[in-house]
This record gives sequence, structure tokens and C-alpha cells, in this order.
Amino acid sequence: MTGSIGFPVLELENFKSYKNRTRFEWAALITAVVGLNGTGKSSVVNAIQYACCFPEFGRGVTVKHIKEDICNSEIRDSDDPSDTWVELTLDVHNTQTNFRRITDYRNSVHRYCINGEEVSRIVYKRSLLQYNINPKINTFLVQQGGIERFATQSPKELCELFERLSGSYEFKAEYTRLEKELQRLRAEASEQKNELAYHRKEMKKIQKTEAEWAEIRKLEDDYNRCEYEYYLAILYQIDKTVDDLVEKHDKLQNNIKIAQKIKTSTEEEIKLLVSMFSEREESLALMEAELEEARRDMLNYSTKEAELKEKLALYKNKIKKIEDNLKDMEKKVEAHKNILKDLAQQKMEIEKEIEFLLSQSQASSLNLNDEQNEIYLQLKSEALKKCSHYIDLISSKTREQSAIRDQIDEYKAKEESILQKVKKEKLLIDEIHSKELNVYKNINETEEEHTKVQINLDELKKEIEGLVESKEQSLAAIDMLNKKIDEQQETKQDQIESSRKQIVLKELKAYCTGVHDRLINLCEVGAENLEIDKLEIAITKILGKKMDHIIVDETKDALNCIYFLKEKYKGSKYSTVETFIPLNGLKKIKFNRGILQGEENARFAIDVMAVSEKYKDALTSALGNVVICDTDERASELSKNKKLNCVSYNGTLYKKDGTFSGGLSDLSIKSKKKWNEKKLQNLKNEKVEKMTILRKQINVIDSKNKQIHELESKLISLEKRLKEYLKPLLQNLQKELTDKKNKLAGLDNLLNDQKNSGELEKLENEFKSTTNELEKVEKKKEDIENSVFSDFCATYKLKNIQEYEMGDLEKYIKRDSRKKELDNLLDKINNQIDFENSCILESQAKVQKLQDDLQKTKEQYDELNKKSNKIGKRHDKNKLFFSKDTEVKKTRQEIEELSKKLKMEETKMKSIKRDLEEWDTSIRTIKAQIALLENKKHKSLVECKDKNIEIPLVTGTLKTANLKSELIGFKSDTDKSSQRSSSESGIEEKNVEVDYTKLPKSWNELGEDGLNNTVKTLKDKLKTLHETINQDLPNAKTSREMAIKARANERALKKKYEDKLKELSNTSKDFNNVKNNRLIAFRTFFSSVEEDVGKHFKTLYNSTTAEAHLVMRNQDEPYLDGLDFSCIVPNKRFIQLQNLSGGEKTMCSIALLFALNSVKRSPFLIFDEMDAALDNANINRMTKFFWKLKNSTQMIIISHHDLICVCADAVVGVNISPITNSSYTCHLDVTLYSREVLAERNLKEGHQELPVLLRSKMQAKLKKSKSRR
Repeated sequence: MTGSIGFPVLELENFKSYKNRTRFEWAALITAVVGLNGTGKSSVVNAIQYACCFPEFGRGVTVKHIKEDICNSEIRDSDDPSDTWVELTLDVHNTQTNFRRITDYRNSVHRYCINGEEVSRIVYKRSLLQYNINPKINTFLVQQGGIERFATQSPKELCELFERLSGSYEFKAEYTRLEKELQRLRAEASEQKNELAYHRKEMKKIQKTEAEWAEIRKLEDDYNRCEYEYYLAILYQIDKTVDDLVEKHDKLQNNIKIAQKIKTSTEEEIKLLVSMFSEREESLALMEAELEEARRDMLNYSTKEAELKEKLALYKNKIKKIEDNLKDMEKKVEAHKNILKDLAQQKMEIEKEIEFLLSQSQASSLNLNDEQNEIYLQLKSEALKKCSHYIDLISSKTREQSAIRDQIDEYKAKEESILQKVKKEKLLIDEIHSKELNVYKNINETEEEHTKVQINLDELKKEIEGLVESKEQSLAAIDMLNKKIDEQQETKQDQIESSRKQIVLKELKAYCTGVHDRLINLCEVGAENLEIDKLEIAITKILGKKMDHIIVDETKDALNCIYFLKEKYKGSKYSTVETFIPLNGLKKIKFNRGILQGEENARFAIDVMAVSEKYKDALTSALGNVVICDTDERASELSKNKKLNCVSYNGTLYKKDGTFSGGLSDLSIKSKKKWNEKKLQNLKNEKVEKMTILRKQINVIDSKNKQIHELESKLISLEKRLKEYLKPLLQNLQKELTDKKNKLAGLDNLLNDQKNSGELEKLENEFKSTTNELEKVEKKKEDIENSVFSDFCATYKLKNIQEYEMGDLEKYIKRDSRKKELDNLLDKINNQIDFENSCILESQAKVQKLQDDLQKTKEQYDELNKKSNKIGKRHDKNKLFFSKDTEVKKTRQEIEELSKKLKMEETKMKSIKRDLEEWDTSIRTIKAQIALLENKKHKSLVECKDKNIEIPLVTGTLKTANLKSELIGFKSDTDKSSQRSSSESGIEEKNVEVDYTKLPKSWNELGEDGLNNTVKTLKDKLKTLHETINQDLPNAKTSREMAIKARANERALKKKYEDKLKELSNTSKDFNNVKNNRLIAFRTFFSSVEEDVGKHFKTLYNSTTAEAHLVMRNQDEPYLDGLDFSCIVPNKRFIQLQNLSGGEKTMCSIALLFALNSVKRSPFLIFDEMDAALDNANINRMTKFFWKLKNSTQMIIISHHDLICVCADAVVGVNISPITNSSYTCHLDVTLYSREVLAERNLKEGHQELPVLLRSKMQAKLKKSKSRR
């Protein structure tokens, strides 16, 4: 995805139909979520709304309502329901952030976690806003049936959406306020203008000559001026004293409020600790009692369990023995049956053969009786006597023939042996050749591996050279830092003091989150073209002890830190005194920078300092409006002439009251030490960073050296393998191959020599001649026998006696002997069959008995096993409970910790009460002093009213009859308040406040004594003038008073009118600035969206005639009248958006939604069945549109349409398990399949074949997941 934000993972548990923990892994571009109705697809959208704190799951929704709405029904009905949680994982620049929202039903609370750390709800929502996830401006999540609302909003609603997205909504409240203020000021200015015109007309009626009243006017002016100054001085003296007292009172009152809050929180903490303490003690007592009972049960049940285990082991061994015996007996029975089967087969074959011999005997052509047989034998004996010579000759020829035959066989056997040796040698040669090829292959592979290892080794050595060089540079940098640190090294006492300060600051930061740092650590001298060392001396002189003051957020934080230090170092050998500067109680100091105009070598101290904007007010408060000059003469001159506090480079301070303090002798050392502490700390921090880098470099070098060592070892082993094994093996194989080839050649030669010798032919010829001779002798023998048996053959009609002897007689003898053998064998088989049958019956009886014993033993074993399981469960339960011994120890530790915390809180409470009593006493004293001063002021103002002295007032007037109620600064009940503000001090809204801006500038520099002297001088002068006027001009008093009063009224009205015009001008400027900022923000966003919505609409319809327009009804201030959104669908005339079809409204909304997202990008877009109103043509257009824009943002689409899957990079299937009744998921990464290219082509061409393929793969994967579950 080209964007920097992504939404890779969603995890949830116990959310609606998702009973178990379920993980959704979204593709980086487009993910399609598919499944049947009711399987939990829309629950995914609800889960994201829940995690993003949408209003329907927001702060106003109770845990009880959420439990009924989203908790799984089975878990909700259980006695102890588990928590519901949803976790979003957002990926920003490859950095993942986990947002988890948890609903704890046991404690009825919502918890929020970011990366596993629990945070507040506000921090959680603010963190989501950083990713443009704002439930109030929902442009990233479209629920079922909600897509059309983007296009069908009213102009006002659409305009408000644009305002919120553009940021112009932030100016709305200020715009309305300034508009009303501007109308009010214009009306008041017009009224004052008319009043001033009327008064000028009245002034023309008073006409007296200047010459007649010159002396009177002079005296009157002197008297009025003196009287005015006198009363103004008195009032200034009173107000200045009262302001000092009120400031002191405000600080005390603020301290009391903070202390009371701390007191309240401490009391609540004590109550909470006491209740927790009692609860822990009660639970500890219960757990100890239960543990004791569990121990007793455990001892009883462990004995029983051991006995049962012994019995179970015995029965188990018995069962095993019986089963082994049973198997052996069954094998014996099977063996006997097999033997019996073989015997039956043999018996059948023998009986068949006997029947065959009997049938052959009956079919014989000649059967002789005993007498005839005796005649045959006599004749045979006679023939043998006559043929004895021939018989001996036949016997010798036969032996000769057999010898020749043996020689031939021996010769052929020798030739066959040579051939076998040849074949064997050829096989060995082939085998050696294949081994040789394998060795060649191994040598090549080893050499290639050797080359690769050598290349890697060279690269690693080059890398190590670079790393060693970097390491040397780091060492050099560390040496340089060590030298600098040694140069600026502190003394041992300074080190101890600095270490203590750092420890105190670290403890305070750990105790209170509002603690920042010491003032010196937050600033530095940063002026250009000035000497830093000299400036540091001057700044050290100005700040003094303030350099070590600690900056905190609020006064409350300062008080908490003071209480902490009091308790921490109470009774300790070492103590510490710290001063705190709260950022919320600082007054801004105004600088008159024009006073230094033309002064080249003089600058305000704050101008030479570099400090963060956050701490600038604190540094300004500490420095004041002191000016730094280059020389003592220049500092003294500026201090006298321009009444400024000045300090020179050498540290001499010249005050505006004329006093000065010289630079201390050790100021330079002190300055160097103070500023060097900071530099030293920076050097140490830099050294730590360098050391960290050095350690990493050393670790990398060590790992690289290990790799080099491994590669070198591997290289040596490869070389050794080549030299000592493979190459010698190859040489041996080549040598052996040569030997075998030579041996084969010798065998071939031997075979050829034997074939070419001719011995075999000689022997064969000799064998033939011997055979011929033998046949001739046998012929003569047969002729003699025939002559002897001639009568016998004639009697029995035989051709010759050889026919009878070679035929029927021989067969008869063989059949008779064979029949006797078969009869004996048949008797043996019958006996063996009887024996095997008896063995089988005996074995079957034993098998039946063993089966009965096995069944009985198994029943007994099962009964014992049930008893053992019952005892085991009880024993396991006791063991599980007994394992809570660690919880008891933990509870005891918690009780001890609670006791310590309780003591600390009680000590803190005593200290707070003591401080409150002291501050209350001080406040009562201050109230009494202020009451006296207010009465004095009241008298002075009454005199001014009576004498018509126009005292300049900021608020209120002296003409009011009820002057007393306006001037009393505090209510009669002084216990309620002692401040001067209208909301807190008890002063009424129409109080009188004197304007001292016209006071002489010298009065501002006067102290208390100087003001007293000035008041006394003015009083004496006033008395003298009063006596003179009363003596010399008693009759001109009335005329003078009328003229003075008229002029004073004119001046007052003129000034009031000018102030009102000035206020009107400032308000008008502010209003125009807010108006311009609001308009610029709105128009910038509007122009971008207007351009994109037209492009997206044309792309969506793939037509240049498609048009979408956004129009502002009011061009000057569009947010007053709203926006109009209109679209023209291709091939249609213009129709109001409300009159378009549902599908067309959906297409318009998609274009607007993506235009908004292109300008104000969301991390992801989620659509829940947004295609419900679309036909296939529009769905096809939409999927092409998504395909084109898929690299711009991550999309998650829930749909029932197959076409949506075409443009998806991953498909997530959702189904409900019939076993667990819980939803589960199945993920399919489409990018892994080779049909991805086909998908892109089909999408471009509008084909629909691929969804069928994806659906079949998805169904197969779901079926496999379901069967596994």
C-alpha cells in the first residue's frame, strides 16, 4: 500500500457470536469478507465501532447495556462471564500500535489500553484522532444500508460534514461570539456619539470671557490639579497596599483550596486504604482456614490414592499378561489350522495319484502270471550268458563316452566361468565409473562452496575493517569527551551537592508528573555576536539562587512536592530546601523595547537567552526587565537616565532607585561552576550515547569475527576434504578403473585363445565316434537276445523283447513300487490330521478360558479406576487450592504495604491540617487590614463625590447613590471569601476601580515612605490654595464649579467614545481574521474534494459524460446556507439526487466518499454490504474502480457477491461452528496462487470465471478447517 497508515490485524474475544479469541488478518490492499447470513460478518463492523468508541458504544452506554448487546449469549448467561475485548492494530511507517478496549463485567468498568499499557478514555480517543479515526466524522466505516446517506444528506448536514473535515468548524464558536459582540459595540458607539453631540451643544450656553476669569481659572486649575493629585495619591496609596494584601490573600486562599483538595483526596485515600486493609485481612483469614482444611483432606486422599494406584498397577500387569497369553494361544490355533489345511491338501493329492495308478494298471496290454514270468527269467539268463562279451564291451564304451563327456562339460564350464568373470568385471567397471562421476560432482560442488565462502569471508573482512575504523573514531570521540569532562570536573563537595540535587529532582519527578526540571537546565545563553562567558556572569548575577528553582505545572504540584520533601527528609541526617515556580501562576511582564532604541551594546536579559516557549514566562519572571550592558559606565548611565535595572558584563547590578551592588570576587567562579554543571551533564550524556554506540559496534565486530572464524573453519574443512579425501579418492578410483580394464582385456584374450584352440571340436568328434561304436555293439546284443526270445515273442505276439522290457514291464514295476509308497504316506497323513484336530480343540478351550479371565479382570480394573478418578479429582482440587499458598503470602505483603501507605497518608493529613490552621489565621488578619483600608478609600471617594472631583475610573461611577455597596471590597461574612475578583472575592459586579494610568511616572518608582511624603506635600499645598481662593474670590465659586464640571463631563464623554471606537475596531479586526481563517480552511478543502469527486465519478462509470458537482449556495460564507451535491448518470438527463435509484445513489455516495478520503485520508475503509442495491453491471464497475484505487488506501469489503472477490488480495471466510456455536474464520491469501494474473485480466475484461475458482478454494479450505475443529 502506498499510504503510510494501515490496519493489518483485528482481534476480538467474547464479542457477539465470536465466543473464542478470533484474529482477522487484513491484506495490505483489499480484503473481501464472505459468509452466510448470520455467521458474524457484520459483527466485525460492530467490533471496530466498539473499539473506536462510536456513540452507540460510547460513554453514555452502561456496562449492563453493552453486556446485553455484545456479550456472547452462552458466556453472558454464565455465573462468572469473561471480559469482552477488541484490539485494533494500526501500522504507521512500519511501526505497529495496538488499541484495545476491554469491558470488565465483574467490576462493571471499561478499560482502554495502548500497546498493552492502560490509559484513560480521553488519551485513548486522542490517540485514535492522530490516525484520523473520529467517530463524530465517520467517513471510513459504512454500515449495512448506510452508504446512501453520504449522497442524500441535506445541504446543511453536508456543509457541517465538510466543516468538521476541513477544520473550519473550530472557528464557528468564536465567529458567532465576535459577531454578537460587534453588533453590541456598534449600538453602544452610536449611542455615545449622540450623547457627545448633545453635550457640546450644552457647552456653548456657558460663555464667559477668558480675561475676566483668567486669574480665577488659574487658581481653580491649580486647586483642582492639587486636589485631584492629593486624592489620587491617597487612593493609589490605599489600592497599592490593598493589592499587595490581596495578592498575599489570593496566594494563601489558593494554597488553602489546593490543600483542601489534597486533604479530600487524602481522606478518600485513607478510607479506601482502610477498607482495602479490612478486606485483605478478611480474605487472608478465609484463605488460611481453607488452606488448613485442604491440607487435612490432601493427607487423607493421598494415602487412598497411593493404595488404589498399587492395585491398579497389579491389575494392569495381570491384564497385560492375560492378553499376551491370549495372543500366543490364538497364534498356536492359527498355526494348527494352517498345518491341518496343508495336510488335507496333501491327502487329496495322494488319493488322486493312487486312483490314477490303478487306472493305468488296468489299461496295460500284457499281464504275465508267475509261470510265464519264470520262463521269461530263464530265457533272460540264457541271453545274458550269450551276450556277456558284448555287455562288457558296452560297459567299457559307456565309461569311455562318459569320460569324454566330462571333458567337454569341463571345457564348457571353464569357458562359462571366463564369461561370468568378464561380466562381473564390466559391472565393476561401470560401478567404478559412476563413483568417479559422483566424486567429480562432489569436487565441483565443494570448489563452488569454497569460492562462495571465500567471497563471504572477504566481504566480512571489509565490513570489519569499516567497523574497526568506526570503533576507533568512537574511541577517539570518547577520549575527547573524557578530556573535556576532566577539564570541567567538579570538586568532590560539588559532586556530592550536584548528585544530591539530581537525586531530589529524580524523586520529585517519580512522585509527581507535573515536575519538569531546574530552571538552569531548561535554558542557555544563545545570543549571537556576544561573548558567552561574560553573558553567563551577568545572567548568574541576575538569577542568583533562582537558577536552581524547580519548574512545575501548577501550585498544587508544588505543594505536593513540599509535603513529599517534608516527609522524606523528616529526621534525616541530610535535608534539602527547594523553591518551586508554578507555570499556571505566572504574570506576564511587558517590555518597552523602544526604550533601548539606538543602544547597540544594551539588550534585555531575556533576549540573550534560548529557552522553549513553554518555559519562557518562567524565565522572564525570574529575570525581570533587567538590561545587560557591556561596561559599568553604560549600565550606570542607562539606569540613571531611563530608570532601568542594568547589569554589566562583570556582574555589577545598577538599580533604578540609584543603588547598586558590585560584582562578587567569586562571581566568575560561581558562574563558571553553575553553567559548567549543565555543560558537564551534557558531556556525560553525550559520553553515555557514544559508549552505547561503541558497545553496539564491539558486539557487531565480535559477531562478525565469530562469523569469520566459522567461515575460516568451514574453508579449512572444505580444503581438507578436497585434498585429503575427494582428490585421493578420485585418483584411487582412476587407478582401480585402469586395473579393471587391464584385467578385462586379459580375460577377453583368454576367452579368444580358448575358442581358437580347437580342443572342443576334437572332443566332440571323439564323442561321436564312441557313440557310433556303442550303438553297433548294442545292435549285436539285441540280435542275440531276439534269437533267444524268438519263440517267446511269437507266443505273445511281440515284435521283439526290447519292446516289452522297455515298455509294459518297466512301467508295471514302477507303478507297483509307487503305490506302496503312497499307501504308507496316506496312513501317516491321517494320523497327523487326528493329532492336529485334538490340538486345536485343546487350544480353543484354553482361549475361551483366557477371554473369560480377561473380561473379569478388566471389569475389576474399571471399577478401581473410577474410584481412583474420583479421589484424584478431589486430590487435584485440593492441590490446586493448596497452590494458593503464594496468594496468601502475596496478600500478607499487600497488607504490610497498605499499612505503610496508611501511615504515610495519616502523617500527610496532619501536616495539611497544621498548614491550613496557619493560613486561616493569616487570612483573617489580612481581611481585617483590607477592611480598614477599604473604609478609608470609601471615605476618600465620598469626599471626591461631594467635591465633584473627577477621579479617573476604569469601572463604576461616583454619581451612584449607593456608593457604599459599590466600594466595599469584601462581604460582611469574611469567612466566605477574601479576594477582590467579582467571582471569588465577594466584590460586587459594579465596584469602583480607579484608573492610575495618568499618574506621574515618578510615582511608580516611589516606595512607601516616598508616597507618604508626596501625600503630605499635596495636603499642605491644597490647604494654602483653599485659603487663598476663599479669601480673594468667594463669589466666583459657583461659576467656577459649573465650568469645571461641564469640561470634565466633556472630556469624560470624549474619552469614553474614543475607547469604544478603539474597542470596535479591534473586535472588527478579530472578526475578519476569524472569518477569513474559517473561509480559507473550508474553501481549500472544498476545492480539493470538488475536483476529486468529478474524477472519481467519471472513473467509476468509465464515461466522460458522467458528472458530479459540489456547489456552494453562498460563495462568501458557504457554511451559512449549505452545499448542494448533484450527479448526472451517463445516458440520462439531470435528476435530483433524491429521485435517483438506489443503485445510482450508491454509486454517487462511493464517488463522494472516496473524494473525501483522498483529501482527508483515513487509515482504512470498511464497507458492509454496500453493494446490496447494485446490479451486476454496477458491481463490475465498482470492482474495477476499487482495483484502480487499491494502492491508495486499505479496503475491507463485506459482501455476498462473487465479483467482489475478483479485486481482493485476500478473502476471509466467516462461519459458525455447529459444535461450539461460535463464529470462526478462514483466511485465503489470493496473491499466493498463480491465477492472480488471470484475475487481473478477467477483471479488466469483465469476465466472471475466476470467482468460481476462488469460491471452490475457499469452500475447500473452510471444510478442512471445520473438520479439524
